[in-house]
Amino acid sequence: MNSYKTARLMEASTSFPEIIRPQNPAMEKRINRMIRETAEETLPEGRYRDMNIVTAASKYETTVNKNEILSIRMENYFYPENMANGITTVKGITVNLITGRKYRLRDLFSSQTNYQAYLDRIIKRQIEERDIPLLEEFPGITGNEVFYLNEEDLAIVYQRYDLAPGSYGVIEFSIPYQELEPIIS
Repeated sequence: MNSYKTARLMEASTSFPEIIRPQNPAMEKRINRMIRETAEETLPEGRYRDMNIVTAASKYETTVNKNEILSIRMENYFYPENMANGITTVKGITVNLITGRKYRLRDLFSSQTNYQAYLDRIIKRQIEERDIPLLEEFPGITGNEVFYLNEEDLAIVYQRYDLAPGSYGVIEFSIPYQELEPIIS
């Protein structure tokens, strides 16, 4: 039996930015709500929500803020007591600051193309190049994947155990925009 006591983190929290749009406070409020909701998706859920969390840390990075497009990568790490490993969750949000539209992966590509098969080939190639051992055959792109934009590439995110053993953690695939030119909207 342990002779030490740990503090239970009673309120899970995460960090995230807020935008300021004084010319359109209603849009500001709407976008900030979407950002907050995305950040909250990184918090412990299910059985982990009721566990004693020994360590927790969150961070975010604004990866694109240009031409009225904002893209943010959010990461949350927590270590539940008596668990062998901590858990990291990564989420992304990409939003149009004028319209308030939150983009899904499929929104980035022309409807005239089979973007899913195109991205599948790129990701399968990266899996092979990086020698990632899959738990099952790569399921392919659905259009609802977690993603965020960088200055030079699109990042598609798979959470721990989505594709590979847990020791691989969160897996991110970076796809240069040059490679996406034939299918980008």
